[in-house]
Amino acid sequence: MKEARLYSGRSPPATPLQRRVQVAYAILSTVFPKERKLPSIGFPELLLILGIALLFFGPKKLPELGSALGRTIKEFKKGVKEESSPASEEKK
Repeated sequence: MKEARLYSGRSPPATPLQRRVQVAYAILSTVFPKERKLPSIGFPELLLILGIALLFFGPKKLPELGSALGRTIKEFKKGVKEESSPASEEKK
């Protein structure tokens, strides 16, 4: 009963193990934030990526890869659009 009155209105003091866990959590939460955002790619980074692609694939193969990538993106968008259309019709 005496202990209940002693700690009423505030939390009991932390044990050494609890204090270590709290410190470790504080450190980890600053090192690894909950929201991770990818950095944006700027113009210098794009030039570097394109330069490496040019060296890796060569000037003759690069236009073919670009057009294939464009066709792939176009087909993907078309597939997503077709997939979303029947779903909205079924809900009506």
